[in-house]
Amino acid sequence: MLAECASKPNNFSVSMESGLDKYSKAPHPIRYGNYIRIRTEDYEYIFDLNGRAKIISGKRGDWSREDWLKLTKGNDWIFYTAGMGYSNAFTYEGEYYTLCLNYNSNSVFDYRPFKSQYVLNALDSLQCFVSNLKDIIDEPAYSESRALLKKIINNNSGLPKPDIHNIIESSISVLPPDTRHSDYDVIPVIIADGCLYNCNFCSVKSNEKINLRDEANIARQLNQLRGFYGEDIINYNSVFLGNHDALVVKESIVAFAIGESYKLIKNTVMLDNYLYLFGSIFSFLNADEKIFSMLDDSPFHTYINIGFESFDQTTLDLIGKPVKADDSKKAFKRMIEINRKYSNIEITGNLIIGSQLPASHLTSMQDFMNENITDRSNKGCIYLSPLLGERDNNEIKRKFHTIKYTLRMPVYVYLIQRL
Repeated sequence: MLAECASKPNNFSVSMESGLDKYSKAPHPIRYGNYIRIRTEDYEYIFDLNGRAKIISGKRGDWSREDWLKLTKGNDWIFYTAGMGYSNAFTYEGEYYTLCLNYNSNSVFDYRPFKSQYVLNALDSLQCFVSNLKDIIDEPAYSESRALLKKIINNNSGLPKPDIHNIIESSISVLPPDTRHSDYDVIPVIIADGCLYNCNFCSVKSNEKINLRDEANIARQLNQLRGFYGEDIINYNSVFLGNHDALVVKESIVAFAIGESYKLIKNTVMLDNYLYLFGSIFSFLNADEKIFSMLDDSPFHTYINIGFESFDQTTLDLIGKPVKADDSKKAFKRMIEINRKYSNIEITGNLIIGSQLPASHLTSMQDFMNENITDRSNKGCIYLSPLLGERDNNEIKRKFHTIKYTLRMPVYVYLIQRL
């Protein structure tokens, strides 16, 4: 329910701004690409080039200047906070800010800003501000900024928002954890639906069998995505080839999707280009070397995330993952091999973490991985995914630190973030 809105917005400024052109990690707020900025006495609103709300930050009261709200293209508000401490956030997530989601996830931090009145007030304030813009848009004082203000009114007036999931004909229940390197700002292109395994423990599975998309479907998605992103397309340099296992797709289809996706973002104002995808143990092991050569030669730096889950057979059986521990170990060894061989590809892996898992899960992880990593690698990392429903976050944190400081590879928590 909206708070009562003032009759007229006062003392606000509107301007076109340019932020950084390269994704960076820093202990201070960073804005990227080109955007529309409006500053009022209480808030700063950032809109994309289509006039759609993107960021809200407060300027007084309970707000820290280090915190902000961000709206995803999937219409979720996410709260970025430094309240856990920069070093603490980086230890767990590899980023200086903790992301708080407004839906159930597997965060190790029990912080719920979306129940805070100052966050609810900020969201209400945006709707109030946009609603009241309609009353002043024709005043002479706003003649120079009228075009920008009309964009904002047209894209934030309470009408149903365009749904990206209709275009890609899929929901994205989880993004690859590596998309953090692009601040999760990725264009999703679905080349395969479903999953090979649909494991019992998994909270993001679709229960669909593998269904491969053809070139016509991919081309249609990209054509409609161009319209969806509109003018703001120049702020994107990253693509997610989804959904849960892109490595099951033929090399020719992957190459087609990469080539057509690059056409979509080739005029970006952001430096570098990034490609993200998931792979399963079997699809990774069975992938021909040609696909990695093709990815290495593409105009993208590619991150491939593989779900190992465990190297312990007892644990794999317990969580209902229909693979052998030996296959999981073979895939890990191939991860190291690919990371060494190709300069433009980085493979990362997921392992589960939970207070009720067998002790052999942890010991096999430490023993096997350290046997196969001869030195601290500067490529690849391991993401530890807390099982959904874990209630003892302190125990999860303890196990996380035990693993992080004994493995010869960077280790972070895997936050289940959807799009």
